[in-house]
Amino acid sequence: MRTPRRLFASIQANNDSNYDSNDGSSDMRFLISLALVMLANTALAQSVFDRLDKFYVGGGLTYIDANAAAADGESGEFTSTELIGGYKYSGYLGGEIRLGTGLRSESFVDRTNSQVFDGSIGYYGSVYWRPETANEVAKIYGLIGYTSISVDRQYSSSSSSSSESGLSYGGGVGFTFDERWNLNFEYRTIIDTSTAEFTAVAANVDYRF
Repeated sequence: MRTPRRLFASIQANNDSNYDSNDGSSDMRFLISLALVMLANTALAQSVFDRLDKFYVGGGLTYIDANAAAADGESGEFTSTELIGGYKYSGYLGGEIRLGTGLRSESFVDRTNSQVFDGSIGYYGSVYWRPETANEVAKIYGLIGYTSISVDRQYSSSSSSSSESGLSYGGGVGFTFDERWNLNFEYRTIIDTSTAEFTAVAANVDYRF
């Protein structure tokens, strides 16, 4: 396929060679060729727009129930905020990345030394496959992937942190309230390992480009 520059050069060469013998025919060929180039550029622009239309971004609040077996079954409730970015490969399958951080801490007692400390979620990152089915009003979707999460401990004179990585899964339902905006409610297990299980209820919004 010729580039536009070569195509225009070819059109110009044809016009120069045929101008004297057939002015009307040359002009018609030029107009047709120009129309084809404009049509090709329009199709390319539409293709780019279609790709952009598959991206979405969003964010929301997550309420997390944490149960850490490594802390003798100590559990706690945390609130976090999340940023979401995704891409839909098709109408039924997409990929998604989420980044979250804790908004508040909770007091615990360290059973190894009886010290009180403030525990909080430092950050977490998740990668998901997202199968989805939808109609004009709502959609139902699943999430299955992998999460890495960091938990911080703040003592009176020191601090520490620990991290876990593992399977993450869940599902949700979303409602369209504008042409490109969706309101979603979901339940998921942020991480599920032999030493920790963090489950969550979340509400978020996303914008489809």
